[in-house]
Amino acid sequence: MRHPSPTAHMRLAAALLGAALIMGAAAGAWAAPAEPSAPRVVLRRIEGLTTTQGTLGAEVSVALPRQISGMTVRLRLLAADGTTVYQSTQTRGRLDPGAYQFSFQRDLSSVRMKEGVWTLEARVRATGSAAVVVSEPLYVVGPDREPLPVAIVVRFAALPMSDPMGRFVIDPAQEPSIRSEIDALARLSALRPDLHLTAALPPIVLDELRQVADGYSLDQTGTAPVTQDAAPCAAAASTLASLRQTLRSDALTLVGVGYADPACDGLEAIGAIDDLALQLSLGATVTSETLGAVTTAGAAVHGDALPRAALAALAARQTTFVLLAPGSVRSVSKNKESSASPGAYAIVDSTATALVFDPVASGLFAGPAGDGRAALGHLFARLTTRPSRSAPVVAVVDVGPGSRTSVNDLQALLAVLARTGWVTLVDAPEAASMVTSGTTVVLPASTASVTIAPYWSAVATARERVMALQEAVGPADADAETAVRALLVAESAAWSIDTSGAVERGAAFSAAADERAWSVLSKATLAVPNVTLSGNAGRVPVSINNATDRPMLLTLRMRPKGLHLKRGSEITFLALPGENIQSVAVEMGTSLSGAVHFDLAAGRLTVASGDATVRASYIDRLAILLGVIVVLVALLWYITRRGPDALDRLRKAADTR
Repeated sequence: MRHPSPTAHMRLAAALLGAALIMGAAAGAWAAPAEPSAPRVVLRRIEGLTTTQGTLGAEVSVALPRQISGMTVRLRLLAADGTTVYQSTQTRGRLDPGAYQFSFQRDLSSVRMKEGVWTLEARVRATGSAAVVVSEPLYVVGPDREPLPVAIVVRFAALPMSDPMGRFVIDPAQEPSIRSEIDALARLSALRPDLHLTAALPPIVLDELRQVADGYSLDQTGTAPVTQDAAPCAAAASTLASLRQTLRSDALTLVGVGYADPACDGLEAIGAIDDLALQLSLGATVTSETLGAVTTAGAAVHGDALPRAALAALAARQTTFVLLAPGSVRSVSKNKESSASPGAYAIVDSTATALVFDPVASGLFAGPAGDGRAALGHLFARLTTRPSRSAPVVAVVDVGPGSRTSVNDLQALLAVLARTGWVTLVDAPEAASMVTSGTTVVLPASTASVTIAPYWSAVATARERVMALQEAVGPADADAETAVRALLVAESAAWSIDTSGAVERGAAFSAAADERAWSVLSKATLAVPNVTLSGNAGRVPVSINNATDRPMLLTLRMRPKGLHLKRGSEITFLALPGENIQSVAVEMGTSLSGAVHFDLAAGRLTVASGDATVRASYIDRLAILLGVIVVLVALLWYITRRGPDALDRLRKAADTR
């Protein structure tokens, strides 16, 4: 019989150790040896001691890089004060290089276990090497303790890669991280639906992935378009297919995000917080068109804060919950306000719920792999410091370019959570349903932290014109749709996060929206003639020319001076392509002349102006003047002819008395 060579033994040991390390990272602890010839040890619980009346089961995996004459493995369970509660030792003789497993099991119902953090320790001593010690915390809960609800929200942040013309400024082939992270999350969710993951994904990312999948063009001159069969296009199509399939199986939940993940403080600064409803609406449409999936009725906003004025936008989208940071809301209990702690609360003056996430848990989940124990310790403290049912813990983990973690990093910690026995993983909608009774939260009056800088001033100007265009031609108009989408991209928070020319790129979207809107609105012109009336009342004809190929809903506003308007100061009408005449009724009264200022408006925006001078005819005024003269002459004649006789009669009457 042929015996394996030492090299083969080493390869086998390395393979088994690799598998053990993966399991150890997901559900235990492992220790690298202090010297190359020492064993590598992985400690893994095979049956969790989650209650004070449970059974302890553990497995110690040892990888030997060399032949040894003997090895001793000791497992100990230590109380919080360091006292040894249980100890068991196993010994083996001559061992060849390779991987070995040692199993331990003990019924500890006779031990007075207390709720708290215990320690499970494995000590491995191989001949010729120093002892290797590895330990992991053991979380013990009372038998009546309800599991802690934990929701993980994976939030993607990405800088838009295309320009207003649809060409890609950033080549998807050179920056695949956002796509690969989405793909990893879809596959993880499909593989582990029990994790109940929730994703907050800006729909503009889906929009660009769809463009890439269909083939795309770069903004570089002389560069040929990338065809559909190219590797980046195939990868984008594969990612969308994977995400589509995962959502279809309900293994992943999507929370609503504004189309371009807008900067809510910027919107508030320019008085455009209502655009949040528009962002959420377009985001839901794009998600449905791209994935065939409907987002939940919840919402995630950049900055994790909303002003009170945003409640109308949430109501318009029938939003049931919104993810918020603890510092962005105040809790109200028994008419007393205080800082809100993580949990789910009803929002005052709203039907929506504030799902306040845990910033400590979020930071630990988003940190390096070494923070896994700290994350578990934090969650266990949240569980055991509350006498009644624990409020849900929501951790928001940012992934994508510039983030500290990835979906693969997160996977190991999630596997540990799923096996603790004292954590129940839920999605964000389920966490939001666990509303804390008796306590509500109030949104702040304002969250704006930016001044109206030149960038946002340009966005405000573009928005005024885009909203005017939308009101004039309707939201389904092709030019209006293009202008609105460019405006929403200009409102993205991504432009203020990235510093590598991002502001200039965002300004290009703002300028494109402004230009597209004004190119249509400016074709509505106004012509107002000066008018001489035949009487003291008449009409002023106003010519409105619609030089577009579509009807436009316009408003003619009038401001009179020296005359009166007979039928109000506004006329709203549908201007058909070509010339449209509006007749404005005026009344001069006793004035010989007057004026009317006309503004032609689309929505609140004035697109054209004009002034008309209005005069009464001279014949009419002369007739009035002659009539006045006749009356005055008749009165003078009466006084002259009748006056002396009247005075004589008065004197005689006085003498008689």
